[in-house]
Amino acid sequence: RLNPDLPLKLEEIISKALEKDRDLRYQVAAEMRADLKRLKRETESSQTPQPASTSSAAAVSSPAPSAAQQHGSSAVVAVVKQHKWGATGIAMVGLTVLAAAVFGVYSLLHRTNGAHFQNFAITQVTNSGKAALTAISPDGRYVLTVINNKGLQALWLHNLPTSSDTKVISPSPASYKSLAFSPDGNYLYFIKAVDATDTNFDLFRAPVLGGTPQTIVRGIDSDIAFSPDGRRIAFARRNDPEAGKYRLMTSNLNGGDEQVLDAVAPTSDAPAFVAWSPRDGQLAYRLFRPDKALGGIALFDVESKKIGRFATFYDKLTKDFKWLPDGRGVLALYSRKGPDYYQRSPISSSRSLGIPIVMRL
Repeated sequence: RLNPDLPLKLEEIISKALEKDRDLRYQVAAEMRADLKRLKRETESSQTPQPASTSSAAAVSSPAPSAAQQHGSSAVVAVVKQHKWGATGIAMVGLTVLAAAVFGVYSLLHRTNGAHFQNFAITQVTNSGKAALTAISPDGRYVLTVINNKGLQALWLHNLPTSSDTKVISPSPASYKSLAFSPDGNYLYFIKAVDATDTNFDLFRAPVLGGTPQTIVRGIDSDIAFSPDGRRIAFARRNDPEAGKYRLMTSNLNGGDEQVLDAVAPTSDAPAFVAWSPRDGQLAYRLFRPDKALGGIALFDVESKKIGRFATFYDKLTKDFKWLPDGRGVLALYSRKGPDYYQRSPISSSRSLGIPIVMRL
């Protein structure tokens, strides 16, 4: 031992604090504190004076206590002062433990969210078997549904808290293609066929609490997507500005101020589904057979007008998709490759060929 006056236990504590192997060092400051308190208690108990006889007390005078015999925390502090390198090591370990604690708190506050849909519940809203399309309000209180009854389709609004239903649009032979709530939840948007052949569709808007539907956009060939600020709508239009081409368009919520984002050929590649990222100005739209692949999703930057590829699939035909709330991924439906991969379930059918998949940025 370098210094016989240094308690052996204190040397062990210092050695453990300076251990090169991190698994053998103190893992938390509380462990070192516990060992120091234990050393203090043992030192105090060893220095408790033993009772002596009267004769020995008169014949022998008590010697002055040495530094090693001093008890309490002052003894430990005195010894540590004699070994500055050991004290410095302990201080460094303490700082390391503190930094680790700060990092742990930061990681806890900024940790990545767990995988989506780890915990969820399913609640049955209808049991008639006649529901076709559906959409849920931003606050989760209302569900808008197309009810198909003997070839006639109607729009119904279901209030989840009260389990009450209100008819929004009376039954008619018209066909619906897409439903959506406005970002503020005040309006219903729906795409409805305007001819008997179900080939021409317009976008309509109606107040949630009732009112006459208004035509917002004439000639629309995809579903709609709202911009992150909720002020504009994106959609695709075929054979515009000329036959054989299609355009990616935006308009305000009233259908005015139409702006062309991109004009592309051929018309057969016009996307049926578009989705505006809630995080930035990227507009995602479906690709059909991109570069001889089966399906895919493209990203259009609204500001720079540049197009990038988000995903390409050689064994999946992509269908409807939506951005996840954090804007870091897409939840999509797809059909598996096979003899009937090209088939789509009609609106009137309760059978679905779609399988969900989550794609992350």
